[in-house]
Amino acid sequence: MTNNPNTLDKVTFNRLRKLYIIALGAIAISLVTSQILIRQYLADQEDDSRLINVAGRQRMLSQKLSKEALLLSLDQPEMGRRALEDTLLATKSDWQAAHNALLNGDEKLGLDQGSSPEISRMFEEIHPLFESMVVNTDSLIRHSRQSIRDSAAFQRSLHHILESSKAFLARMERIVNQYDFEAKQKVESLKQLELIITVFTLLILLAEFLIIFCLRLKPCAPASRS
Repeated sequence: MTNNPNTLDKVTFNRLRKLYIIALGAIAISLVTSQILIRQYLADQEDDSRLINVAGRQRMLSQKLSKEALLLSLDQPEMGRRALEDTLLATKSDWQAAHNALLNGDEKLGLDQGSSPEISRMFEEIHPLFESMVVNTDSLIRHSRQSIRDSAAFQRSLHHILESSKAFLARMERIVNQYDFEAKQKVESLKQLELIITVFTLLILLAEFLIIFCLRLKPCAPASRS
């Protein structure tokens, strides 16, 4: 019984075709995965940028709030004082809205809900300072509208606002740095994953080349007789 060379060539061709299809499928999967990761990374970058911008704005608003509170304690015409009260109230509202957006997310600002455990812990630490500034700002405005700015309660509220603002600013700075650090970590993770996918793709190509090369150099089996 003899082995037909044509049959051997057909078997070899079928093997090559199967291996080629498998290799192409693996490469296609790696490319699609890479694109998905890149798109996800770009979306995360946009989220991180918005978070860092809003968190940075929180620092500015806290400084603005304490400055306006201090100005309110100075002697001013009634019209100017009323305008400053309204400005301080608006600043406090913007500051509260941004703080809540960082904690709970906000569709208008494009912020998703949820933070890392470390950032959540840092916000828990800063919460008493935030509440102190909110309560004392309301108290300050209330006493100002009652024209009792020289009272001990007014001065006490002003003191608490200024002291809490300093501590809030320092801790908010650390939160902004943590946002930035986590964003950079995502970049490094993506780089490593991209490297793994690239190496995987190159190994597939190398394996395909070696298999095809070996099969083509494999000598045909000698004819045998029964």
